[in-house]
Amino acid sequence: MLSEKGLRSATGRAFTRMIVTKIRRHHRLKDRFQRLRETGLLTLHEVARRLGVTVGTVKQWRRLGLLPARPYNDNGQYLYHPPDENLPAKGHHKRSYQLGPSIGGHQSASEVQYEA
Repeated sequence: MLSEKGLRSATGRAFTRMIVTKIRRHHRLKDRFQRLRETGLLTLHEVARRLGVTVGTVKQWRRLGLLPARPYNDNGQYLYHPPDENLPAKGHHKRSYQLGPSIGGHQSASEVQYEA
């Protein structure tokens, strides 16, 4: 963001992740993870434990918009807002979480196709 705004380092270079890290450490500034944690956001494992589901389920619910989360790095890792009571019950049929109707008339997992 600093480079996009046209700002440059003291040596005139565009800002890189390493330059920002060095500045943050030199001035003892908190990183994004620490700042978000201080607002009450939870880690992936904390949310999974709290809900009694796997981390894979938490990730899926985030992708479906059921669990709001904030990215905290460039590696696709998130911190999660504390979950509310309106989440699907554990073990509820996965098909009900899919976004939109099935395309192409595919059969559900409970249907069997038999060709003679």
